[in-house]
Amino acid sequence: MFARIGRGQWTSHDLRKLARTGWADIGIDHLIGELLINHAMGHNVKVYIQSDVMARKRAALELWHAYLDGNGFALIHGYTGATSGESDNQLKATASKGCGAIREATVGEV
Repeated sequence: MFARIGRGQWTSHDLRKLARTGWADIGIDHLIGELLINHAMGHNVKVYIQSDVMARKRAALELWHAYLDGNGFALIHGYTGATSGESDNQLKATASKGCGAIREATVGEV
């Protein structure tokens, strides 16, 4: 699916890299980002990190979704690809604006 959508310009791995970079940019903790991207953890990390980080991972994803929605993605919630003049114009207008300011996040907040 991603190969078809990317038309040879990008891959699903590029989306993973983009997400990981975005998480770092909005202040998501390094360990949480690595866990979200599902990178392999070394033996010491597995042994010494005993806490349940699920709540922190969820908070990080909620922060990321809010960031995306604040930068135009909110307009495509429920978008099916069916064309209507008004929704297409809204999407084009949002796309031409580019990204807004990054929501300020306290480092270590998530």
